[in-house]
Amino acid sequence: MRYTKNPAVDLPDFLYAKYYKIIQKSYLAIKEHLNLKTMSKRFLFALLPLAISLVVFSSCGHKMSGDDPLPTVYTPSIIIGSDNQIMYAFDPMTGNKHWEMQVNAPVVSSPVLFNGVLYVTTESGTIYKLDNKTGAIKSHFSLTGPLMGTPIGNGNYIYYGTGGNAFKAIDKNVDTTVWTFNTPIPVTLSPTISNNMVIFACGDTVYSLNKNNGSVIWEYYPTTPLGPVVFSSTPRVSATGVFVGADDGNMYVLDLATGNLKWTFNSGARISDAPAVYGGNLIFGNDIGKLFCVDTLSHSQRWVVTAAQRFVSSPWAINNLVFAGSYDNNVYAYHVIDGSIKWKCPTGDIISSSPLMYKNRLFIASFDKNLYSIDTANGNVIWKENINGAIRCSPMVDELDGNVFYSNATGYN
Repeated sequence: MRYTKNPAVDLPDFLYAKYYKIIQKSYLAIKEHLNLKTMSKRFLFALLPLAISLVVFSSCGHKMSGDDPLPTVYTPSIIIGSDNQIMYAFDPMTGNKHWEMQVNAPVVSSPVLFNGVLYVTTESGTIYKLDNKTGAIKSHFSLTGPLMGTPIGNGNYIYYGTGGNAFKAIDKNVDTTVWTFNTPIPVTLSPTISNNMVIFACGDTVYSLNKNNGSVIWEYYPTTPLGPVVFSSTPRVSATGVFVGADDGNMYVLDLATGNLKWTFNSGARISDAPAVYGGNLIFGNDIGKLFCVDTLSHSQRWVVTAAQRFVSSPWAINNLVFAGSYDNNVYAYHVIDGSIKWKCPTGDIISSSPLMYKNRLFIASFDKNLYSIDTANGNVIWKENINGAIRCSPMVDELDGNVFYSNATGYN
């Protein structure tokens, strides 16, 4: 259809062509209701665009755009649980909450990310598999007895010590037990893995098992004039051996391949925290508030510092600094060279959670129910979030790209 555009109607050409009939009807309607003899055409055509606009846009359909909705953007999370039976994920930079998820019992072991699935264990013996982005429960199953130590994943298996006097390997794909190693008492400490070995302490024995079938590679059972020794810390493995603390005050250093005793260092009191091994230094605390730095070659003490209460929180060593929390409610930063204090940061209650460093911030939890983000340069609190439950486990950071950051020790030591 041919049309002639009226210059008084300021519409784009494509709209003018498309809605020619509507424009024509609008003009006639206005002409019918207005007396052109008493009203100038110039004024009439000034009103015409408004009328046409109302007609055109009222004739448009109300269909939604066919474009796909924008995808949800997920960012890194720091994840932690507590005695209030809820798992939380926060933005590590701002402290804003990403999600929370209810579980069925207190959480004392640290969460673990394994093959894109977040594993959470509870004191009731339940294992939850959560979506690491949203916290949604994918599945859950139960083992016998409470789960106090943090599990560890490797290959197709995830390994747990249980309160049912057993250590187990679970197939992550079908959630069934692959093998079980029976122990004389409950396993409350966290395991570690090195090569084909899964290593853990239980009662008076350190065990090294074949991670594929659970067969014994070696066992270490110390003999002392005072009787049996009870191991009280999660083992730590390095190139120089296996380090594990005990209730007799000794740090035992074992040969990784054979389990034979290499040397010991006596701290004078029970050792409850897993040690840090950093730059030839063995760093650990004890139950009378002493934090030691020991040379791993000479086996001699380099320095010792004293806090007002015991160290249960396992230390974190990085950038020539050592970070540790104490039962005296404080978080400490010490220089690794001489043990001099750089800063201390007070919290509102005792600290058994182990620290984690991420992007120049130290994350640690307290029994005052807060998760703290602390500036590692000066000890100032950047943010803290109250999660309404005493916190015994340690945090982890998930960057959602495969990079995961854990504290030095995970689990209830």
